Amino acid sequence: MRQKKYVMRYKRPSFKELQLHDNIRNRMYKNGVATLSNFELLSIIIHTGRYDKSDLAKQILSVVNNDLNILAKCTVDDLMMTPGIGPTKAERIVATFELCRRKSLSTIIKRKQIHNSSDIYDLLKSKLENIDHEECWVVYMNNQHNVLDIILISHGGVSETTVDPKIILKKALLLLANAIILVHNHPSDNPQPSSNDDRITQKVKNSCINLDIQFTDHLIFCDNSYYSYADEGKI
Repeated sequence: MRQKKYVMRYKRPSFKELQLHDNIRNRMYKNGVATLSNFELLSIIIHTGRYDKSDLAKQILSVVNNDLNILAKCTVDDLMMTPGIGPTKAERIVATFELCRRKSLSTIIKRKQIHNSSDIYDLLKSKLENIDHEECWVVYMNNQHNVLDIILISHGGVSETTVDPKIILKKALLLLANAIILVHNHPSDNPQPSSNDDRITQKVKNSCINLDIQFTDHLIFCDNSYYSYADEGKI
């Protein structure tokens, strides 16, 4: 028995949609991409498909109350809850924000010198402020406290991530680093350290002493605040 073949038909964009996209593109080329609104930039990112992309962009921004910080925290699964947003469009949006974070980090990492906890916060804020899970990063420095590298050591769930001093120190030895700073975030937005944070801090500190590496600080990041073990005299 011959089976019927089902063919997904492509819906042509409406004249109104094509005209809107052309107007956005023309203004981008003429006046620069910085002149476009959030809605217009998002429309360009999700530029293919059978749904009206202008409506989709409005829907997405409406869900996050036009807050790009909230949108930056959305996962692929979160975005796909919006009708008309499939894996491809969701992946584009998530990848766009990740590129922005990496660009910010790569711009400020070049031979940045660390003087205090505020410098560390400025250095990694763009990387850690918009994620809904814990990540642990280590800042590796030379003896002048110039940044050699910033490396993601681990990432985990909403409440904790695994930190292995052996991995941290192995990378320090490979970079010939003289000092390190441990940084992780609290998605709960509470910067106060947990008992587990205290244990990890002490464990890493003891490991650094044996290899004559300075353990300069351990920072806990939230979106608009941070906790510094060094500032609190706990290092």
